[in-house]
Amino acid sequence: MATNNVRVKIDPSRLNPYLHNVADMSVQRAAGRVAERARNRAPYRTGRLREAITPRKAPDKKQGLEATYLVGARGVPYANFQEFGTGPIFPKRAKFLRFIPKGGTSFVFAKRTRGVPAVHFLRDAYRSLSVRDYM
Repeated sequence: MATNNVRVKIDPSRLNPYLHNVADMSVQRAAGRVAERARNRAPYRTGRLREAITPRKAPDKKQGLEATYLVGARGVPYANFQEFGTGPIFPKRAKFLRFIPKGGTSFVFAKRTRGVPAVHFLRDAYRSLSVRDYM
């Protein structure tokens, strides 16, 4: 299953070492704006998904001058299903699926569901980045 993160990165070999702090702050600012836009675009039912979308500094594996931040939902197992959608869902251990639909009060039994359409809240937030977001 694909991970639900967006990677924002600047190539350190092209930077003057003195500009590293400025570049890091710039990438951090852009990652924060991606997270804010993703929160605004994310589906809302309980609010857990929106609250879980945060920017965080990626672990520096090379101990170099990398400015890499990850934006994604941590601790919410259904975030990938919302981002990428699902296909039809069939029962695995029984003849019917049993669930309470959104807004319902009683159980529904079904042989299959159509699945969940993709929302692409992270992808769209990342694609909306511009040079102005780094300033």
